Amino acid sequence: MLAWAGWLATDGAFGPVPFRFPGAVYHDVPSSYEAHDIMVAQGSLGFMLFAVGFIEFCTSAVLVEVAKGESDREAGDFKLDPLQFLKGKSKEEVDNMKLMELQNGRTAMLAFSGVVTQAALGGTEFPYLVPYPNVADITW
Repeated sequence: MLAWAGWLATDGAFGPVPFRFPGAVYHDVPSSYEAHDIMVAQGSLGFMLFAVGFIEFCTSAVLVEVAKGESDREAGDFKLDPLQFLKGKSKEEVDNMKLMELQNGRTAMLAFSGVVTQAALGGTEFPYLVPYPNVADITW
């Protein structure tokens, strides 16, 4: 969901001014679709890859613990429930909430891929409509 909202925010979907990081290199990016290649060339995505990789490396010790049988943590369970949604729920209710969250994530990935596909087809500005000259001229 954050990827979809971020893509739209940087293209100005939530107001007259698109959201950008401070700095000239970020303000000169014409659209979200073109941002990837520009940020790779500039070096921002390389740093982000390093930072995320470092965090993954530092937190991978739990994988060794699970492999040795020293931890009973389920895959993907980071014990993150700050609003206490799962407090006092039965195992069946907890499993149902996990399934709903999984389905929500899958739907968000489909929404994001739809926005990226429309932008790649030529609709680079919100609402990402592909500019066909005339539908009657399209040959099937």
